[in-house]
Order: sequence, then structure tokens, then C-alpha cells
Amino acid sequence: MNKLFFSLVVIFTLSSCANYGELSGIVLNDCTGYYIRHQNVDYFVCNGDFFEPKDVNQLTLVKYKKLAVCEDSVKCDAYHPYAEIIKVRRRIKK
Repeated sequence: MNKLFFSLVVIFTLSSCANYGELSGIVLNDCTGYYIRHQNVDYFVCNGDFFEPKDVNQLTLVKYKKLAVCEDSVKCDAYHPYAEIIKVRRRIKK
């Protein structure tokens, strides 16, 4: 029983780590929040406080996780189309 439990914990841990990917692009910001533009496709960054104003219009490479929804509230009524919602885990140094 202990081996089965341990195996399930290891599988769950490894599968949750596999949900992270890498994304490079330009950091954008408007009243709706922060985005990373990769190949003319915008990705909404749910944890936009990860970025600083100096990061806007700069190329960045991040490790991220896809989210289904973002709990942050919209800051304005403007609409900014995006492909997916992501949560940035960390910036990758080149």
C-alpha cells in the first residue's frame, strides 16, 4: 500500500511540473493588464504584478503555466483580445 501511495504522489508531482512551458515575447501593458506578445499572439498574464514598468516593450523569456480563469479584476472596460491566460512562474535568464 505504501508503494502505491508513493508512486501516485510521484506521478502527480511530475505531471504537475509538466504543465509549465517557456514563452518568449515582448511585454505589453494597457489598462486591461500585462500581456506577452509572441508571434503576433497576445497571452494575458494573470499575475501582471510580476512585471515592472521598465519591462514594457522589452523582450523577455519566461516559464509559465496556462490557466483557465484569472481571479484578478479587469482595470478598465476596454477589450484586449488574447489567446490564453497564463501565470508567469519565473523569468529565465539568457
